[in-house]
Amino acid sequence: MELDSMLGGARIEKISQPEKDELVFALRNNHVNYRLILSASSANPRIHLTAHATTNPLNAPMFCMLLRKRLIGGRILSVRQKELERIVEIDIDARDELGRPVNYTLYLEIMGKHSNIILAGGGIIVDSIKRIDEDMSRVRQVLPQLRYEYPPAQDKLSPLMMDVAAFHDMILSLGAAPLSRGLSENLLGLSRNTARHLGFGICDMESSAQSLSGARTEALAARLSDFYRGLGKENGCYLLSDEDTAEDFFIGSFAPASRGRYKEFGSPNELLDDFYFSRDREARLKENTNALSQSVKSNMERLSKKIVKIQDTLDDVADMEKYRLYGELLTAYQGSVQRGAASARVINYYDESGAAIDIPLDPEKNANINAQNYYKKYQKLKRAKDYASAQLEEARAELTYLEGIQQQLQSLDDEAAAQEIRQELVSGGYIRDSKRRNQKAVAESRPRHYQSDDGYDIYIGRNNKQNEALTMRSAKAEDMWLHTKDIPGSHVIIRADSNKKISQNAINTAAMLAAWYSKARGSSNVPVDFTLKKNIRKPAGAKPGYVIFLTNNTIHVTCSSADIAKIKRMDD
Repeated sequence: MELDSMLGGARIEKISQPEKDELVFALRNNHVNYRLILSASSANPRIHLTAHATTNPLNAPMFCMLLRKRLIGGRILSVRQKELERIVEIDIDARDELGRPVNYTLYLEIMGKHSNIILAGGGIIVDSIKRIDEDMSRVRQVLPQLRYEYPPAQDKLSPLMMDVAAFHDMILSLGAAPLSRGLSENLLGLSRNTARHLGFGICDMESSAQSLSGARTEALAARLSDFYRGLGKENGCYLLSDEDTAEDFFIGSFAPASRGRYKEFGSPNELLDDFYFSRDREARLKENTNALSQSVKSNMERLSKKIVKIQDTLDDVADMEKYRLYGELLTAYQGSVQRGAASARVINYYDESGAAIDIPLDPEKNANINAQNYYKKYQKLKRAKDYASAQLEEARAELTYLEGIQQQLQSLDDEAAAQEIRQELVSGGYIRDSKRRNQKAVAESRPRHYQSDDGYDIYIGRNNKQNEALTMRSAKAEDMWLHTKDIPGSHVIIRADSNKKISQNAINTAAMLAAWYSKARGSSNVPVDFTLKKNIRKPAGAKPGYVIFLTNNTIHVTCSSADIAKIKRMDD
């Protein structure tokens, strides 16, 4: 096992728990520093060395504190896998408070939603990252002071004990089941995805064993035998991806000629670190932003309903000019209006044809009082209209603002940027400040950084805080500012070269990035405004990221993910 050869004898220097179900050990062995990650997350449980730094909560969780007390200063004796089970055992030689030697075993059980990290000493559980009581499982409890027991054994064959003939007989026994499922359900430690890779080029792994010819059955049996005989030797490590999304990985003695692209790595640790870093980041971001997205959506729905009601109010006051006209005409013709009449027929001198108009009256009041009443109705409705119009403008502006936040959340790829959006929503009164006790300290996020093929640096804000800092504080007067026209999106800045004018190629590249990082992503012929930064102004009291400009040009662009992939990214 690669980890055993690298970490045998390593000293445990630090332990952190960046997530509720994840540990990171800082180790030193043979003058080399290592970072070992152990994760019991339901989505991405694993163990591997990592080159990526993690951010930690301000206050360490209890399990982390216990591990620090028991294990820091200790040495790893061995790292081993229990046969082909998804259980990794790390033996550790430590010292107690009196300096006496104590041996512990740290168990990582990689079992989907049942994954766990358990510390045991002398076979007795000290504690675990997930405590399992009788209410949660009647089969197996994981609690302090209980004896550690392995999870119930699976009724599967050990492929390490099988030869070609045994694999051949097993394949024939699968009957009508799809091959990938049948192999996974019968062989220890084999996933359906790995089974598909093993069978690629030999047969359709979603077909049944019954449909295989004798030659294909023999070829598949030989492939399985070669694969398991090669485990632990010089194996290739392959990351399979579709466009820019990592889909799966494969470690074996032959390269998988599978769909999509694959990238080869020098070691399993490098492969797993690359694969799980992006996948885990996406999962954590999704988890952290779901509540934010729902809050923004709820507020947008509230504003949409408010706008409809305001519009109804404006429709109701549409007759106010009629009341003003009635008041003017009654004032002009009050001498000819009979007292006690229910209506007055007068000439509308505003009508070019001089048509007559009937004005309803209160018979108990004279013409002057009726006129004053109509003036009062007009003034009341005018005030209502002015107020509703102002409210409508504010509601529409707020809706546009939240649409921008929604777009930022959809394209989010940075945890620090997510925290900044959360704080912005807290400051705006859209969500409460949870002030979680174990909330992690997150470094300030940075804008995305690209470069055009003619060397111009292009920066793109990830959220309103970055948009405002990028445009109003970082950009120089002769830098170019871009934004999708009347569409929520990010601020984009092209850094000017002091020796030459910003090229049209750089503007085209930045316009494509502005369209991509906007609500119009995937649309064609997207309008993008651009102007020099010196033309940008921020109105007093405006929401974060809101600016205005007096002069600009507009370019229309269409871009795809393939076009964006061709642009050099500098912050990867």
